[in-house]
Formats: sequence, C-alpha cells, structure tokens
Amino acid sequence: MEPDMMPEPMLEMDEGLPEDEGMEAYGEQAEQVLPLEAIAGQGMDLAQMLPDDVLGRIALECVEAYDRDKGERTEWEHDYDEITAMVKGERKEKAFPWPGASNVRYPLIATAALQFGARAYPAIVKNGEVAKVRVNGADPEGQKRQRANRVADHMNWQLIEDMPEWEDETDKLVHMLPIHGCVFRQAIWDPTYTRPKTSLVSAKHLVVSQNAKDLETVPHFVKEFELFPHEIREKMRGGQYLEKEIKFEGEQEKKVQQMLECHCRYDLDEDGYDEPWIAVIHKESQTLLSLKAGFWPDGVERGEPSMEYPNGRIIKVRRHVEFTKYDFIPAFDGSFLGVGFGFLLREHNEIINTTLNQLFDAATDQNAGGGFIGRGPNFKGGSMEFEPGEWKQVNVTGTSLRDAIVPRPTSQPSPVLFNLLGIMIEAGKELSSIRDAMSGEAPANQPATTTLAIIEQGLQVFSSIYKRIYRAMGKELKLIYKLNAAYLPPEAYFQVLDDQKAILQADYMQEGNDVCPVADPSITTSAQRLARAQFLLQFANDPRVNGVEILKRAFEAAEIDDIETLFPQADPMQQQIEQRAAVANVSVIEGEAADKMAAAKLKEAQAMVALKEANMPPEQPEPPEVTDPMDAALKALTLRKAELDVMDKERNLALAEEQRAFALEDRDMQRREFEGRQQDRQQKAMAANAPPPTPPPPPAPDKSLEAVGVGLQAIAASQAALAASIGKPKTIKRGPDGRAIGVE
Repeated sequence: MEPDMMPEPMLEMDEGLPEDEGMEAYGEQAEQVLPLEAIAGQGMDLAQMLPDDVLGRIALECVEAYDRDKGERTEWEHDYDEITAMVKGERKEKAFPWPGASNVRYPLIATAALQFGARAYPAIVKNGEVAKVRVNGADPEGQKRQRANRVADHMNWQLIEDMPEWEDETDKLVHMLPIHGCVFRQAIWDPTYTRPKTSLVSAKHLVVSQNAKDLETVPHFVKEFELFPHEIREKMRGGQYLEKEIKFEGEQEKKVQQMLECHCRYDLDEDGYDEPWIAVIHKESQTLLSLKAGFWPDGVERGEPSMEYPNGRIIKVRRHVEFTKYDFIPAFDGSFLGVGFGFLLREHNEIINTTLNQLFDAATDQNAGGGFIGRGPNFKGGSMEFEPGEWKQVNVTGTSLRDAIVPRPTSQPSPVLFNLLGIMIEAGKELSSIRDAMSGEAPANQPATTTLAIIEQGLQVFSSIYKRIYRAMGKELKLIYKLNAAYLPPEAYFQVLDDQKAILQADYMQEGNDVCPVADPSITTSAQRLARAQFLLQFANDPRVNGVEILKRAFEAAEIDDIETLFPQADPMQQQIEQRAAVANVSVIEGEAADKMAAAKLKEAQAMVALKEANMPPEQPEPPEVTDPMDAALKALTLRKAELDVMDKERNLALAEEQRAFALEDRDMQRREFEGRQQDRQQKAMAANAPPPTPPPPPAPDKSLEAVGVGLQAIAASQAALAASIGKPKTIKRGPDGRAIGVE
C-alpha cells in the first residue's frame, strides 16, 4: 500500500500508556484500555466495538488472502474432486467406441480405504476407553495417580458419552484419511452444553498455503463452512454475530450460505505487530460478523517491565490452534497437506478401469457380431429377430446365401490385456496392503506361521501410518485437556456405569499429568494382541510376577467382556479368620522352635555337668558345708535357663490360646448369624403356609482351627516333658507379679 494511501489509525491509544500495552474501545467504553490478555480472557467480540470502516478493511484483507491461497491449490482441488468421484463410482458419459460402451469403475481405492478403516477404528476406540493419563515425576503418596485416574475416567466419559459426535467423526476420519491423505478436527468449548465440541473438517474446506509449516505460524488460513439464512439470523439475535443487514434475494433465502472462518493476523492496536484474530465473514457480501482473539491469555509473551512499558513490552503472541491435523502419508515434496491412497493409486485405478472396459467392449463386439450382405439375396438387411427353434425362409439358394453374407472380422478379448489387468490389480493391492492374507483370505493348506509372517510384513506400511494417527490423536487429547482446564466448572459430576463420580477443575490444572491415547501404536490386529498375551501366559506361574494381572491382560487381548466377574470375590470375614489362623499357626511354629532350642541348651548344660563330674578325683567326698563355686554357678545357670524357657513357653501358649479363642468366637458368631437367618426364613415360610425351605448344610469346621488346637496340645506336652526333665527342682516359687523368686 502506498504511503499516501495508508488509512487513519484505527485505535486511539491512551496517552498515558505505551502504544502496545493495550487498545481503547470505541463508543461508550472510549475511556477503557483493553489489554490483550483481557480481550482473550473475557472472550470479547470486537466486532461489537470497532467501527464499520475498520471491520470492512479487515474483511477485505481476509478475503484477498483467502482467494490467494485458494488460487495456489486449484490443481490440487481438481485432483481432490476427481478422486472423490472415482471412489463414489460416479460415471461419465462415454461415446467411444460407441454410445453406451462399457463404463466400469473398479473399487481399488475404496477397498483400500475400507480395509484401513476396519483395522484402525477398533484399535483407536476399544473397550470404551480412548484416553489414559500418565504420571510424571515422583508420586510417593499416590496423589498424582489418583488425580490421573479421575481425569482419565472423566475424559473417557466425555469422549464416548458426553460428546456423541466425537466417535462418529472418528469413524468418518479413518475412512476419509486414507482416500485424501489429510483431515482436520476442530475442538472448541461449547458454552451451551458446558463441554468440548469437535467437528471434522476436510482438507478441501480448510484453505491454507501449501508452503505452510504448521497452523500456528502460518499468517492466514480459512475454514469454509455453511449456514442457512435463518441460522445466521439466529446467531445475530443471540449475540454471537454482529447484527448487519445482509440481503437474501429470491432463491438465496432458501439456499445455504457460504461462510468463512478466517484465522488471520492483523495489527489492531497499531503497534507494528500483527496479533492473531478469528474473523467470521459472509463470503458473498464480504460482511464481517464476528472478531475474537485467536490466542489465550497465557499466549501473550511480554518482556521485562521498564519505565516506558510498565507491564512489559509485547514480544510475541502465540496463536491458539483449534485444529488437529491428521496426516496419512507426508507429502513427498514437503508441502503442507499429506497424501493418501487416492493420490497414490489414482493412476493404477484409471489403468484398471480402462483395461476392464476394453475387455468388456471386445467381448461385446465379438458376441454381437455383424458384417456385409451382397445384393443377390432377396430379403431386407439389418437386424432380424429369431425365436428359439425358428427358421426363416428366404428367396435364394443356400449356396448363394452363404456366399452373399460376409461376417465382419472381430477379435477376441486380448489375453495380454487380461494379464496386464492382473498385474495392475496386484500392484495396487501391494501398495495399499490389501492382499488376500490381510483381508482375511488365505490358502487352506498354508501354515499359520507363514500367514502370521505375511500379515506382519503387510502391516509395516499400515503401522507407520497408524503411529501418525496415534501422534495426532495425542495432540487432540491435549487440546481437550486444556479446554477442560480452562472452562470446566469448579466441580462437575459424571457417571461411569452405576457409579456417580466427581471431577474438579483443579484436577486438570495441576501439573504432573500427561494425557495420551489408550491405543497401542505397535499393535493393530487381534493376532498381534493374542501373540503378546500368549507370551505373557508363559510367566503366569512365575512367583516373581503378578499372575492375576497376566490373566487379565490375556482376557483383554481376547476381548472378553466383564473380566472382573471371572475372578472370585474374597469374603472379608473369611479373610479375617484365615489371617488369625495363620497368626496362631505361626505362634505354634515359634513355640516348637523355642522348645527344641531349650532342649538343646539343657542337653548342653547336662553334658558340661557330666564332664566336670568325670574329671573329679574319686573317693574324695567333700564336706557337706563346702560347695564348689563352679558347680553351684552351673546349676544356678541351668535352673535359670529352664525357668526362662518355661516362661517363654507359657507366654507363647497364652498367645496361641488367645488367637484360637478369637477364631472360635468369629466362627461361632458366623454360625449364629447363619442360624438366625435360617430361622427367619422358616418363620416367613410358616407364615405363608408354605413348607420351609431345605436349609443348606452348616459351614464346614475350619481345619485351620483344628490345626491350631493340635499345635497347642503339642506345646503343652513338650512343656510337661521339659519340666520333668529338669530334675529335682520341680517347683518354682513366684512372687505377686508372677516373676520367679526361688526354687523348692
């Protein structure tokens, strides 16, 4: 634009503030400065504030950029339409080699897309789960894991139950993507339903330069969409669009209107930096109806505060991209949009169609026949109808008739063309990975290992494509995660099966979570899942791994429903009884070990006494009043040790008796409850004049309690034997506190 043609400044800046710190509103809010963060945070529609000439200039620049990008991809859009028509089986009129000639369309691209969608869709959405949340960093108390589980449950409920359009669009996505190579999905917050809302956008209806690197840095891109006139008026009256006069004359009143959602960059505050905005424009009239921020408050990056810029000078404003780009195969020339089977197999499909039609036309020509008739025979030429078994009379001899009719030479369908047809079909299947083994067909006598090897080899191309889908879906889930963190109510409720659960907005705002798809990018077929499950089952009985978890994964790989019902639910009362019985059993074992140790020490002491007595000189009686200090100390030590052993045994015996009493009490309580329930049933049956139901047999006695009793008897017997083996001092004097004070 020439310097003398520059427009007047659109926004009068407050003299007391730097020019890029904010912008003033027009009209009644002329004195209010609007920082960029406030415009984005409050979702202001600037179309309600800016004058008409400013809105007109913005609309004009957006439409010019749109037309420029649209013109760059004219050839691409022509190919897009041709591929769509080919997949849909649309036929064009043919006049060669004759009107009504064969016009067959072989469904090579459509078959490849169906095979891809049939494998990809179940791998993305399986068992009602789409998203999982990983925990980053240390989590010693498990709070991060609990928060991650709440977020995962809520997002899965949103995607499957609360956002019904998401799963339908995913089904469409995996069938559109292999045909055209690139599909977009937009995710925004829907304030009406207080949830995220997604919409599928084809590559044809998202106009962007092929030289773009990504949607965040490209200066301009446009989403084409359609609205009926009454929908436009509804949005005007609801405050979503600026109320402007748009004339719909004649048939336009009933026709759908073309709308443009322009994601552009424009310098509204006259600071020399273009900020990202989203403008909605009526295409035909070029009327701007809405203008909102295309960034979030945290996307505004400012420098350090200074005297000139108290809030910091704006350095960068990052665009908030609402679209997730799904690529099938990256473009071979590095352009923005990916390629699909439609672009790769288009030539194959056209050659196959031409070859098939030539073979059909040759067969039709040969079957129809035709030729020349001389002037000699006296009958009309042209077509002659015959009934089965009918003979026509002609006014000529047979020899003359045979000589007068000369058939036109025709050729049979060419075997060369037939071989070429097979080669092209096989080449197309090889490129699109739809061989017989991949489509579920294989020779009957082919070994299973060979079939699995063919499937694995055929899935190489598919696996790489599926990983791109997995990566793009991870970006989309992060976008939905961010929308929930920004707009979800402080506390929301959702229902999983029969359980009502709560989710907090703070759960999404906390750091340490990373959302990703549930789908495994390395497994795309049931055969692969079952192979891994079979590998894990080899370690089911290994004590170093969790066998129950291995069984669960094997059932999940086989897609068994209600896995939890296959595992028995433990009875809390029975678990408590078993725990107490186990404690009592441990006490019995410890008592037996202490008994053996005491017996060993007693034998050692007796051996020491016997050795000392053997070393004493014979026939030398000692005076009664004189006692060997060594012998006295040894005997005292022996008696003290025996006393301590008896005390330990008594303590262990008391502990075991207490545990056994607890177990018996629990069993008696359980039996009394059972008898009470049975008595109630009998009384109800008698009241109803019906014979009482046959009572089930009482619960079998707990064998673990019998084992405890046997163990206690063994301890008592060993205690008696130990007391008898100690010797003369058989009675131990005890004080009031139970402690030993002497021996009788």
